[in-house]
Amino acid sequence: MCAEAADGQSLVAYSESLGLRWADVAAWISGDPERERALSIARAAALDWITDKVMRELKAISLVDMGQAFESDGSLRRIEDMPFEIRASLAGIDVKELYHPDGSREGRVVKAKFQDKVRALELLGKQHGMFRDVKVLEAGDSLTDLVMAAHANGGRIVEAEARVIEG
Repeated sequence: MCAEAADGQSLVAYSESLGLRWADVAAWISGDPERERALSIARAAALDWITDKVMRELKAISLVDMGQAFESDGSLRRIEDMPFEIRASLAGIDVKELYHPDGSREGRVVKAKFQDKVRALELLGKQHGMFRDVKVLEAGDSLTDLVMAAHANGGRIVEAEARVIEG
């Protein structure tokens, strides 16, 4: 069961596939501290795995060279011939067949749609702490303003300074 949890599978679904009720399985797990510890370790491994997978996908989308999706003649490469980064970045492919009025096939138009690269860059940058909003607090700003600024910045005060404004 821990192997399934480490692989990111739902233990509820796994229990049901074995014909077991989740409540019974949960009681069995919580009845032994060693089983609880093993399951906790497995879930941490699953979290590490999914985090790595998400970061790999974001990196692929963020840094993709869309030119790698096409052959030198401008045609779209076959999916199996595309590098991982291109496949991860594709949001979809639209194919439209073109026909002459007599019904004979004229050709096709293939459009590749890519994931939002700017959004992926933003998420990747945020993960690495690259973008931080800084609010400069003026003398006379209340403690409430300071707390609200910290809350808006994920609980961190990046910079606070007092300025005396003489009037």
